[in-house]
Amino acid sequence: MSRNRMTGLLGAIFGITMFVFTLTLIAATQASKSEPKLAFQYLTEDSVLLDIYETYDHEGLLDGYGAHVTTPVCNTGLCYEAELDFYWDVLGNFRDFEILPDKPLTKLDHVPFEDSDYERLKAILLTKSPSFIHLRRDELVVTPFDTDPQDVDAVGGATLKHIEKDMVEGAIYTCYTLWHIANGDINFQMQEHTIQNLEKDLLGKMLDSDNVDAHYFAAENMDPAYFEVFITQIARACKSYGQYFTDRIYSRLPDHLDLKLQGLLEAE
Repeated sequence: MSRNRMTGLLGAIFGITMFVFTLTLIAATQASKSEPKLAFQYLTEDSVLLDIYETYDHEGLLDGYGAHVTTPVCNTGLCYEAELDFYWDVLGNFRDFEILPDKPLTKLDHVPFEDSDYERLKAILLTKSPSFIHLRRDELVVTPFDTDPQDVDAVGGATLKHIEKDMVEGAIYTCYTLWHIANGDINFQMQEHTIQNLEKDLLGKMLDSDNVDAHYFAAENMDPAYFEVFITQIARACKSYGQYFTDRIYSRLPDHLDLKLQGLLEAE
């Protein structure tokens, strides 16, 4: 075989090898982004340690958090544990839950939740300030001897009337326990984790969304080096949200961008 032919063959083999290697590297990168990554662990008020995982969108960007929750819901040992999957957005706001097909939530006497009960539970978990927010678990149920009879149901050991609107009937402890997991200090830990991952692509996603809270969060927490990259989106947000937002931006904006932002704000 001639030297030129051998050189050409070796070059072709090298090219194919590099092509395969590149495809493998891309596939591995995409796979690593699609597989859950542990963000942190969280200890609930009932001393249940939860693994909190990152979740991603179709482009592999951080999209929120998820956790498989298995928790007791009462102190008597008579209640079934609640087991379900929770999901939050990147700002730590509760979004949704999923029930395992063979693990329905239950009410008094172990009666399974109905569809309407799950809908009500989701509405409760999405509520930021439910009526029971300042109550302890042992204050949810009272007997007629504990308080004014007008404040409780006719049955002994009843739920306080003023919190009934924020409960699934027969599942007050479940609602209380799950709300405190969905909306407790875990929210702030998720925000801190998101701040640690506020890189260019995630910032662009947040600033280009129609989520007002995401705009404020990004503007308050982005590295000042990114202000020039996203100056157009920032100017658009300033026009939409008014003087308070604009003042906050100027307080963090690098000095050399003051005139550029001013020009964008004055432009039609």
